[in-house]
Amino acid sequence: DRAAAGYEARRAAVEALSPLKVLGRGWSLTRLEGALVKSVAAVRPGDRLATEVGDGTIESRVEAVRPVGAAAAAFARPRPRLPGHPPGHPPADPSARTPAGGPP
Repeated sequence: DRAAAGYEARRAAVEALSPLKVLGRGWSLTRLEGALVKSVAAVRPGDRLATEVGDGTIESRVEAVRPVGAAAAAFARPRPRLPGHPPGHPPADPSARTPAGGPP
């Protein structure tokens, strides 16, 4: 039946774009304090990141950030500090941070 074939083709196309399918193909999502990292300007050395891959989550700490092009200018601007923490001094325990946008 033509309608069923069309439906199946659209369903397969939507399923291929599923976040879990995308992660399974080797892509990842990296978060800082629950928010997606979209630029090197969002992170600083010492930040703890959570990177979601197809089969789990990798927790890591930033050792260096190397911006290029326009990102270099954005990186030079100070990042807002977390409430209750002096600039340049993130809490030792990452669970002490308030997630921006909820848990990863």
